[in-house]
Amino acid sequence: MTLLLVLPVITGSSCAAQFGGNGLEQRHSTSTDGKTLLDLAEKELAVWHDEKASSYFNSVIEICDQKIRKGVPSLPFVVDKAKALRGEGDANLHMSRHKAANISYSAAIKLWDSILQNSPADLTALNGKADALSALANLKQVLTQFDSAQSDFIRSIEISDEILKLSSSDSVAIINKAHAQMGIGRMEMTLGKHATATKRFKESLESYGSILDTDSLYIDSLLGRQETLLYLALLQSSMGDSDAARLSCDESIGLGSKVLKVAPRNVRSRLNKSLALDRLGYLKGQRNDFTAALSAYREAVQNSEAASKIEPSNLNCLNTKAEALAWQGRLYLIYYEIPEALATSSKALDVCADVLRIAPEDIRALETRAFILSNLATIELTAKRETKALAFRKDAIDAWSQVLTYAPNNCNALRSKANAINDWILLNQTLPQQKNVGAKYEDALNCNLLALKLAPSDSRTLIDRANILHCKAKVEIHNGHYPEALAACTEGLASIDETLKTKPNLSSAFAYRGRILMTCGNINSKLSQNGVALVNLKEAVAAYDKALVLEPTQTSYYGKKAQALVELGIQQEQMSLDKEGRNSLLAAKALFDIALKKMPSDSELYKYDIKRLNLRLAGDSPLDAEATDQ
Repeated sequence: MTLLLVLPVITGSSCAAQFGGNGLEQRHSTSTDGKTLLDLAEKELAVWHDEKASSYFNSVIEICDQKIRKGVPSLPFVVDKAKALRGEGDANLHMSRHKAANISYSAAIKLWDSILQNSPADLTALNGKADALSALANLKQVLTQFDSAQSDFIRSIEISDEILKLSSSDSVAIINKAHAQMGIGRMEMTLGKHATATKRFKESLESYGSILDTDSLYIDSLLGRQETLLYLALLQSSMGDSDAARLSCDESIGLGSKVLKVAPRNVRSRLNKSLALDRLGYLKGQRNDFTAALSAYREAVQNSEAASKIEPSNLNCLNTKAEALAWQGRLYLIYYEIPEALATSSKALDVCADVLRIAPEDIRALETRAFILSNLATIELTAKRETKALAFRKDAIDAWSQVLTYAPNNCNALRSKANAINDWILLNQTLPQQKNVGAKYEDALNCNLLALKLAPSDSRTLIDRANILHCKAKVEIHNGHYPEALAACTEGLASIDETLKTKPNLSSAFAYRGRILMTCGNINSKLSQNGVALVNLKEAVAAYDKALVLEPTQTSYYGKKAQALVELGIQQEQMSLDKEGRNSLLAAKALFDIALKKMPSDSELYKYDIKRLNLRLAGDSPLDAEATDQ
């Protein structure tokens, strides 16, 4: 299952950090009715009234330009203009006006540079430039311009370090540095560089933690820690470290509750809490704790709805609600509660539509929509409505293609599109009067390869590639092309081996290794290579053993190991190893009992294999085709 990693990107430091600093704070002729336009713009931006905020920011820019042209002492107006451009960039980014945001951020940086040419140690200008660079880097990350984004993040950190050498307690510089560290960590995580991402997140947590509780930016530091822990939880989850991920989620949620006690209308904290609850729900679901998982997802929806009431124009509120509903629908699907899965997923799709009506290029909403369409396809397939399922599979492919139109280097979208093509091929193969679409596997593999070029060591992409190759092998078997099937399996195993070089304790990699080795065993048995088949099946059982040692709470591994033991037992009996064969079959029966006790809803999944097993144990003629591999 593809993990959804579409969190909101921080669009800059806190308002205090953006507009605070030292040395150039005096505002002059930009006031109206006792309040500055800059203050008004800031307040509108804070509640996502982006059009109104943008209008105010533009007015500030025009006033500053007029004053500068008239020869009024220009330095304070250059500062105000730089701040207004920075804010205008955020407003444009909120509205998915990426080109306009780029122009605004870049213009702000140039203005800060113009001040620094004459006053290279001015702390306000240095902080302003560091903040604007970080905001520009976040935008570039959204647009998957990773190299340029990394350069901007690093330069932002360097400037903050320069400030801290001059003033070690400058909390604005500390916050800016922590934001940039988190930004690099998030980017490294996207590119599958998990070790360096972990290091960056820990550095960010250390920076945020250095802000004292008496500091005016203490709440901002708590928000930053809350957000960084959320990303760290996602990283730990993708690395297979579920226990660490749960601890990070709990800590992030705890920090969110702490902020909301002091500032109950803080939308950023509420949304971060919702996203952490999302991930916690996923982790609880992995442990087969349906009640706890559902509770977490529902609380995530409630938090996002509460945030929407505070800031109705904030699209992040809607996006967060859509994601929580999408994962809740996925949970219902896993437990075969089809009506609930369909209703919840449809509701999530409606929320995405609300976002896209306002901001058609909102990448986060587009990704969530594609994920939901894939879920709806599986829901329809489970309900045996194959034609509807096929239509949703095609819609999912198109939806991921739309994401890639706006973000061509989006690893998640490339990987997910490859998986969507794979799913479409598999379903096509099962329908009557459908053409052989096995050649389409090249499209899936090429898409996956593009993701691998961006993130060569990303375990999810490597495992997905192994899965696509395994599915290709199953199609080749169906068509009687056994050597081609064996070649696909061999390539798939190589992809798993590549994963295990960097993630030697990733349970899912061993589980996929077991699946592919089972298929190798079946192919070699058909080719009368019985000795090789026996080795393949023993290795498959051993792979599932390793997966269970690493993650004993993963119920599916018990059933999959049982399937492998059934295949091994039949192969042993065919080779006149009757005692060993019966022992393998009895062990399989015991494992099926454990699997179905842990997850009764999986009875349909293993029905065919259990039937084969019982026939064999009863001494009747079993079906000797390979086990169903779902």
